[in-house]
Amino acid sequence: MKRLVYLSGILASCLAISTQCGCSNRTGNAASDSSLILKNVIYSDSVCVDSSSATCKISVEYPEAGPQPLTDSVRQWIAGLMYRDAFSGYDRKFDLTSGNESGQQLVNDYGDSLLASARGQLVELDSLFAVRSSLEYESSIKMIYSTPKLVTFSSTVYVYLGGAHGGTTGVNCTFDAATGTSLGWNIFVPGSEEKLREIVSEGLKTQFFNTREKGESIQDMLLVDADSIPLPATQPYFMADGLHFLYQQYEIAPYSEGMPGCVIPYAGISDLLYPAVSALLP
Repeated sequence: MKRLVYLSGILASCLAISTQCGCSNRTGNAASDSSLILKNVIYSDSVCVDSSSATCKISVEYPEAGPQPLTDSVRQWIAGLMYRDAFSGYDRKFDLTSGNESGQQLVNDYGDSLLASARGQLVELDSLFAVRSSLEYESSIKMIYSTPKLVTFSSTVYVYLGGAHGGTTGVNCTFDAATGTSLGWNIFVPGSEEKLREIVSEGLKTQFFNTREKGESIQDMLLVDADSIPLPATQPYFMADGLHFLYQQYEIAPYSEGMPGCVIPYAGISDLLYPAVSALLP
């Protein structure tokens, strides 16, 4: 039996089985921001097996309409986040289908699979250990920043599989509003990685790991060498105040430190960016 905390963005939906408990909530409200028309797709449901339970809560700002390159890219990104079963750890694939402009069916299909898997986990736990279990999955996908040239979406997922605590993951992505191109590590000119790593490392030390406030060395707060902090596994993303870099739980620091991150003002990395990327900056 796998007990894997899933650390990456996503969604869920309703399951109709005889041992299910709780109520379903599948609603959507249209809203417009920048050039995209977003529909808020909401899902909440749960299943019960004897005295154990599993809950799923999802909120997605799904592009219902807008410029085709951008709309298609964001939809594909959202669908691409739905690749792993949070309760079993197995990879799955959920594709966009014709007539799925609202995103509701996509969310429902993914949620159905999550709760079906959770029910299987609860049955297994009950047969092996005869103990009460409580599983949780909660995710949110929303647009957090937009200009006429850029749009940034954020995905946050929390999963609890028992034990002392759950796990949280944050995945963000910025899109070129005109072309729909995803902007991440591909914005930097060749040969800039080492200088960028030094800039981000210094940003972490001064913004997140502020030793003057904590009264301890930065090495005491890290799981990696303070002199060679790697760049994060997830790509950076654009916001009004600069380029954001985010590390996942346990990536470079213990759970108690949360999700380290820093913001590098655009002026501080302008010489590392392609000219075409600089033209998109706010």
